[in-house]
Amino acid sequence: CGYPRFVYHPYVLQLMSTVVARHGDKEGDGIPEDCLLLPTQEAAARCQVFLQQAWEGQRGVSASVQMSQHLPDNAMITANDDDAAVALPHSRVRQVEVVPKKVYAVLFPAETEAAMAAKAYWQHTGEVVSSRRAYHALQEMGVALEKTVTEEEHVCHHAHLVPGGGKEESPQQSKQQQQQPCDDSLVQYQLRERIAQWANVESPTSVFLTPSGMAAIYLALRSARSRHMALHGARARGGTSIVFGFPYLDTLKLCSRPEFCPAGVEFFGKGNAQDMVNLEALLEAKPNAISVLFTELPSNPLLHCPDIFKLRELATKYNFVLAVDDTISNFLNVDLIQSGLADVVCTSLTKLVSGRGDAIAGSCVVNPNTPAGQWIQADLESRKSHGVGQSGLFCPDAAAVLNNSVDFAERNDVINKTSEIIADWLSEHPDVERVYYPKQSDSVSLYNK
Repeated sequence: CGYPRFVYHPYVLQLMSTVVARHGDKEGDGIPEDCLLLPTQEAAARCQVFLQQAWEGQRGVSASVQMSQHLPDNAMITANDDDAAVALPHSRVRQVEVVPKKVYAVLFPAETEAAMAAKAYWQHTGEVVSSRRAYHALQEMGVALEKTVTEEEHVCHHAHLVPGGGKEESPQQSKQQQQQPCDDSLVQYQLRERIAQWANVESPTSVFLTPSGMAAIYLALRSARSRHMALHGARARGGTSIVFGFPYLDTLKLCSRPEFCPAGVEFFGKGNAQDMVNLEALLEAKPNAISVLFTELPSNPLLHCPDIFKLRELATKYNFVLAVDDTISNFLNVDLIQSGLADVVCTSLTKLVSGRGDAIAGSCVVNPNTPAGQWIQADLESRKSHGVGQSGLFCPDAAAVLNNSVDFAERNDVINKTSEIIADWLSEHPDVERVYYPKQSDSVSLYNK
């Protein structure tokens, strides 16, 4: 097994094979098919449109496929739209419901380029089907596992074990609870409530869960682009995105793809004072062109801190969304909400928050105190009220993060202390040229603010 967005888990691969066997070759023409699994119907619709643009459009399958006006913008797709399942002439990309309300699939001809495009969607958007979700889907479909990943019986976390102290279930408890349904609304509410406390927001309604950290970035991008279209019309194509500072690479790749951000991206790779000057010049020249600016505090992996106060000033002046990825620093170490600095905070819960490496999840915390944050919260709540825009985070995965994160605050304190000790020791070591750590960074004054 590898990291879920990069390597398909064995359970996912088996579910893919099962889907192709049951739903493949609908046309009866003998053309082999492949598929990609998605967690929600609207994610499947977005993936379908993406493949029609990125793969069929490049191959010139039909004029209608190449013409973007025939395809809905990915930022606007909802599962209730008539366009959610786009039946373009001659298109071989289609979607099916695998397990009602739980797993969907997009099928396409089994060609290398199509498979690579599908994998790019999975990797860059983070709208993935976890191994837990695949495992449960195979069970519901009555398909036995071809192989187990570990020698021990598959463990599913259950949220009702958490409130009483967050104790890990014993193997016997786990086996007994396997047959009991996971209360999705309760589990997700408890996790959102906990994140709201960490992020210092008044209500868990400001917290939106996603199936991965990159899915949180993608969610913020879609909502910010929707906001730009509401302000400036569809002709602006949702505005240009900005990536400020050298980020985790998939954030830049996501914003760079025309299927996700048709108006393009501006990349300020150093995130330093000169980049800030260049950014201001761009904004002055195109004051209404920008929909969202993504930055990391600090950056991954070089731990550089941008001037977040200046970025906030510019976001307010030019009315774009300031989205901050705080995965490295996390909610407990930096205040991005009550300080009013960020409009939305995107976090991978897979890493420090979960802390065990057995669950993948993400979150968007929207700032209820900024106009842009208020707009995004209303936008995301509106999508959910229409039965769409569901988190895509599988209930047992949410339960695992809830269970694992009971001691997150204590672990965070230990991590802060031990990492500083290690950084100090390495910085004095004769064989170490440089240590990348906020304390030793040339941006330390910005971090300390």
